[in-house]
Amino acid sequence: MSRKWRIILIVFAAFTLLVGGCAVTYHVKNSNIVKKATPID
Repeated sequence: MSRKWRIILIVFAAFTLLVGGCAVTYHVKNSNIVKKATPID
């Protein structure tokens, strides 16, 4: 595997992990807000 392809693969993997981590954090914050909300009767 050439050096160029290794760099592209590393950048792609880092970008994927970053986006995935942000998506998980966003989902956890939203579910916490929904759990804290009080129902209206």
